[in-house]
Formats: sequence, C-alpha cells, structure tokens
Amino acid sequence: MRCDIERADALLVFDASLLEGKLLAAAGPQTLIVVNSRRSPAQFATDLPGYRVLPVDGIGISQRHGLGRI
Repeated sequence: MRCDIERADALLVFDASLLEGKLLAAAGPQTLIVVNSRRSPAQFATDLPGYRVLPVDGIGISQRHGLGRI
C-alpha cells in the first residue's frame, strides 16, 4: 500500500536538498525534522523559520568511525 503523509510527527531526511515542497508540506510547527547535514541549527533556523530542525553530521560520524566508502 502506498499513500502520501499529510501530517508527520517526525521526518528523517538523509539529504538536506530535499527540504522543500511536498516534504515540508507534511511538517507542522511541532514536527521534528532530523536532517543529515554539517550545517548548524542556527543556519536552518534562518533558512527554515518556524520548523524544528535537528542537523546531524552523519557523513562526518561515519568517516570518523571508518564506516562506508565515503
């Protein structure tokens, strides 16, 4: 079964370039958006005011621990 999400409690975004349009339309003011990015929370607050964005440097973490081929 496939359906669109109308209102998400949380979003996990693996690529920050996807933070637009339909994806953000599913996010409300209480939605927690966890995004793989080296950008700071302050940068996201400026670029996406009104959204709760928690950036996590997933690539940096994987490189420090020798995971993957990045």
